[in-house]
Amino acid sequence: MAESGGNSAPELEPLYKEAIRDTVQRFEETSSPVITDGEQRKYHNFWTYAVDGLENTAPDGFRIPFSDGHSRRMQRLTGGPFKYRHR
Repeated sequence: MAESGGNSAPELEPLYKEAIRDTVQRFEETSSPVITDGEQRKYHNFWTYAVDGLENTAPDGFRIPFSDGHSRRMQRLTGGPFKYRHR
């Protein structure tokens, strides 16, 4: 994982930097007491954060178990447009 917060696509680096500059500038313009980039460099999301970069994920997706006993399944997306099918 790259030092810049998970950016494994170097060609995106200038876009991340510009988006962060824009976000910080907008916060400054509002005199916000809190300024954050909102972790914009993390191009993955809640579903993939814990498994991003792992080579041993199942080809049909993965399941995330939660402490209350339920789980969510994330299907592997291989093409678009995407439509989810419940099993």
